[in-house]
Amino acid sequence: MSELKPVSESVFKHIENTWEKQTNSPGKYAVVQVQQVFPSKEILNRFEERRTELDRKMPYGEKLQTLQLYFSPTEDQLRGIFNEGFSEAFSGAAVTFFKDPVQAIEEGFISPTRELLLCRVSLGREGSDHSVQNGRYAVSNSRTVMPSFLLTYTQLRT
Repeated sequence: MSELKPVSESVFKHIENTWEKQTNSPGKYAVVQVQQVFPSKEILNRFEERRTELDRKMPYGEKLQTLQLYFSPTEDQLRGIFNEGFSEAFSGAAVTFFKDPVQAIEEGFISPTRELLLCRVSLGREGSDHSVQNGRYAVSNSRTVMPSFLLTYTQLRT
């Protein structure tokens, strides 16, 4: 089971700046709380094993790319992710992530608790391990995903 802990003020500012840089709709939403996710050893090991597999499959001269992407979970999904990790919560189904947090909010599940996950996502080879279209990253194997931070946000304007 993952553990959540509040972050320092400097980490909060970094997340806030990252949010503003990655959105195409600044000033629409704001981060009000950030908690760091500390996954269980089992969840972390599954992620690292899959990253190693992907890295070995990369064509010669190409590096495995790992991005910080946003995911808008339902409350049940969030509970499953924290208890079992992405791979178990989604049973191998493709999962869509977003580079833009506002796009994640508006195209993903709008949570009544207003929470987003900021995740490390190892992409692998485009076409077989993931696809990218209009700022959406569809990952075919969710073992390549590790939640880093749980963000609580508020809407500033409509």
